[in-house]
Amino acid sequence: MLGASQRRCSSSSVSSRETKWPTLWPLGATTRQSSHKSSVTKARLQNPMFANVKHIDGEMDKLALPTDGSLDFVLIHLNYHDLVLKNDNRAAMNKAIFAALKPGGVYGIVDHYAKDGSGSEFTESLHRIDKAVEVKEVTDAGFVLAKEGEMLRHPEDPRTEAVFKHRGETDRFVLRFEKPK
Repeated sequence: MLGASQRRCSSSSVSSRETKWPTLWPLGATTRQSSHKSSVTKARLQNPMFANVKHIDGEMDKLALPTDGSLDFVLIHLNYHDLVLKNDNRAAMNKAIFAALKPGGVYGIVDHYAKDGSGSEFTESLHRIDKAVEVKEVTDAGFVLAKEGEMLRHPEDPRTEAVFKHRGETDRFVLRFEKPK
């Protein structure tokens, strides 16, 4: 298990040149990395369906994203708020993701809603963030907000409790950003 100062990122890449599957690079900066999650990921990658997937694990600021615009998709799932909490250089990260994606490539973000207008005030106490913070930071890097998904909405969530109390029942936003063609 890593300490809070050792933020890491796990990624996978599928080459679109070798298969019909799109290039996939989910990013997950975490404050902890358990060996269980790592072993589960390694086991999944043994499946022949993932023959073109390469798992990469490393510190966020040292992650070797391609710079040639060869990726189709990047995903950050339920932890962009952690990057805010740890004051990581999100502007540089978002620009690196922009450079890694093909024109028309998709940058997806899923995170826990905080109350509208709260900014990043609740990233530490509740592990929630105002959606507007993420939208501004990602669009500042050159992306366009193309769509928002409603499939993880839980409007009954008052957004006032830590997300760990009600796993799977929190109000979450799903954002689809695209790199302009």
